[in-house]
Amino acid sequence: MDINFIQRHELYVKGVTGGGENDFYGTIHHIYELEYVALNKKIPLFYCEWFDPTINVGIRFHSQYNLVEIKLNGRYGPYDPFILPQKVKQVYYLNYPNICKNLCGWYVPIKTKPRGYVQVDNINDELSYQAEETSNVLPATRIEQFS
Repeated sequence: MDINFIQRHELYVKGVTGGGENDFYGTIHHIYELEYVALNKKIPLFYCEWFDPTINVGIRFHSQYNLVEIKLNGRYGPYDPFILPQKVKQVYYLNYPNICKNLCGWYVPIKTKPRGYVQVDNINDELSYQAEETSNVLPATRIEQFS
């Protein structure tokens, strides 16, 4: 039995538009790596296609079930495809069964945690992670020698 899987890289980000704060869902089409030779730095950059974030057209909210639904055939109009990987969260899109004809074309995004990565929310990037002053460190002493 030969099964072909289509691998998509789905993502989610909170964004701001002229109408206020929106949730953006999309797929990654390309991953670029920008190289700054003078600084000896490489920065990954995602090239994405975003789905329409218009309420009740491309996205619906069900507050009773705390559920979001998105329509994958609508696209976000403005050209804004690039985003840094640190700004997005990984999701996958779950479709409804075929017997639900009124929900055909609507998908539920499920937020996931990527493998091999610990995701930490609410970190202020401007905080220092080391003390300005160093504390006195006592020298190590040998207590017991193993043979």
